[in-house]
Amino acid sequence: MNEHVRTSFRTLFPYVRPGGLYVIEDLQTAYFTDFGGSTGGVAGPNTSLGLVKELIDDLHHREHRQPSVTRPTPTQSTVTGVHAYHNIVFVEKGTNGEDTLPTWMDADVWTALGAK
Repeated sequence: MNEHVRTSFRTLFPYVRPGGLYVIEDLQTAYFTDFGGSTGGVAGPNTSLGLVKELIDDLHHREHRQPSVTRPTPTQSTVTGVHAYHNIVFVEKGTNGEDTLPTWMDADVWTALGAK
């Protein structure tokens, strides 16, 4: 059940040690309505794949143009990798402390360089 996957992740991921992996399997159920999945070939936000999509966004939280929070959430600060394969995902835990792009890669700088 997709709801169980999401509940298990929220409950158990905090106990994964830094450097450890959390595994989510049976992702195909995100497309099976009998298991709380979505129809139409796109996994909705309340599915296991919706969770994976959220984790990928959290992994890149420093690049969000308008951060929704001033302090990183627990997953934003500890998810360091999301490795997806057919029907299984491995979530790496560590310290997500990388800064965003350096100032010399600022969009305004690139725009100015392209204009020349």
